[in-house]
Amino acid sequence: MHNKNKFPKGAALLLGTLLLCKTAVPCSAATISRARITAQIERCARVEISMLPRKPRTGWVHGVFYIGLVDLYRATGDKAFLQPVLNIGNKFHWHIRRFGHKLASEGSGNSYCFGQAVTSVASLRPGLVPLAPLEGRCNQMLQYFKTAGANPKKLAWWWCDSLFMAPTAFAHLSVLTHKSKYVDAMNQQWWFVTHLLYDKKAHLFFRDHRFFKKTAANGQKVFWARGEGWVLAGTARVLKYLPADFPDRGRYIRLFDQMAAKIASLQGSDGIWRPSLLDTQQFPTPESSGTALYCYAMAWGINHHLLSKKKYMPVVAKAWAGLLAMRNKAGDLAHVQKPGDRPALVTPNVTKPYASGAFIMAGVQLLKLAPFTLPPIPKLQDNNP
Repeated sequence: MHNKNKFPKGAALLLGTLLLCKTAVPCSAATISRARITAQIERCARVEISMLPRKPRTGWVHGVFYIGLVDLYRATGDKAFLQPVLNIGNKFHWHIRRFGHKLASEGSGNSYCFGQAVTSVASLRPGLVPLAPLEGRCNQMLQYFKTAGANPKKLAWWWCDSLFMAPTAFAHLSVLTHKSKYVDAMNQQWWFVTHLLYDKKAHLFFRDHRFFKKTAANGQKVFWARGEGWVLAGTARVLKYLPADFPDRGRYIRLFDQMAAKIASLQGSDGIWRPSLLDTQQFPTPESSGTALYCYAMAWGINHHLLSKKKYMPVVAKAWAGLLAMRNKAGDLAHVQKPGDRPALVTPNVTKPYASGAFIMAGVQLLKLAPFTLPPIPKLQDNNP
């Protein structure tokens, strides 16, 4: 649970200001500091830690949260945020969970989300955790990749979410083991699935092959906000571990730039994106998990000089203001679309570990950009039609 004694002075004033943003138009702008961002993401982390299930889970739903916790530990040095990751890692002897019976099943990609937590912890100190279990699983996938080739029907990563879940574990494992085979295989698979799902005109990804011919209520193509968030954030995370001289690095940067520009152009006036990017009327409810992933990726892009600070900082600041307005009374991120594979209406009181993880990841990136001004945002329209 959150310790009120650790809540920094002035943070209560900020919270009051942000709550006012939800009920009044307009709301005055406020300057946000590193201390306030730290308090916000620490509070969210503590709430989620208090709700971790008694039976540990290593699936993607919690895997994103564990990634965020390692980021938060790096930023604060507070071992309370690292300990839950160590607990579950030791519980499963640092093996990643295998879903289903076939390596090419959807779950085989999702299970690598926790693999990112494994590599993140391993990078803290040599020998802190064993990498052999993860290497074993990755070696199995490499064998499957060889037999499947570019056949769309045999792709292991055939849905856009998978570009967040699995590739970073392979890229980071190459860095840690000094074995290029993992990043080389990841790179080949990345472009197989991108060739299949990326709409070069829209600069967005279809969720999977089932959506090629689907249209929204307004006749536009269906592009799912959180799905695009998985790809944009996944691209940022892969770029983090690609060598500077990696042959295809430029392709990732171009993809990142194209998607960021398109997504930024679709931001709502309240800083939030709706579940269906090209049809905000069919699903008008604000959605926080996709927004948090966009905020993280764009802030990361600014910090690594891949995105223009002048152009994207207003987008990021507006997104953060909107995210703060979507927190519940406990400080956790609400307005989360439940696990799914397409746009859907969002219930305001829903929270999920993956959204909180993305929120924490975004906040850690924003620490490097603070102080900055939170723009005034209009009232959130959070009522279902």
